[in-house]
Amino acid sequence: MSRDLSALQEENYQLKINVLIERSRTEKVQKEVEVVINDLRDLHLENKKLRSTIKNSGLGKSSAEWKEEISNFKGGMKFWKGKAKKEEEKATRAMIELKKKNIEYEAVSAEVMTSRSKHQELKERIRELEDMLQDRQQ
Repeated sequence: MSRDLSALQEENYQLKINVLIERSRTEKVQKEVEVVINDLRDLHLENKKLRSTIKNSGLGKSSAEWKEEISNFKGGMKFWKGKAKKEEEKATRAMIELKKKNIEYEAVSAEVMTSRSKHQELKERIRELEDMLQDRQQ
């Protein structure tokens, strides 16, 4: 019985550690997603500024050259948007896994509490039986 309780407590402890690790990973991924999103915003703003500058200055490039440069910027934006989307999906998967681990942890915790309660009841019953035995021996 104490081995089972000890094993459950150890498993409970391991699950708590796993939950903390998963939370840490999820937070890291979320921070990375924020960085990627901010980079994407910065690129978008830079692109707008460059378009405005190009439009206003006429820096001697042909229309085809400007179109090619703009196309390159758009390609960069698509890359960062794709990367941000992948990071968001990764963070979502990590959150789902974390929620699953948390549910497992709660279930094990409930089992441990039930086991502790039963253990306490058995202790009390043993004390009662020992008291009854002592009473009969006197």
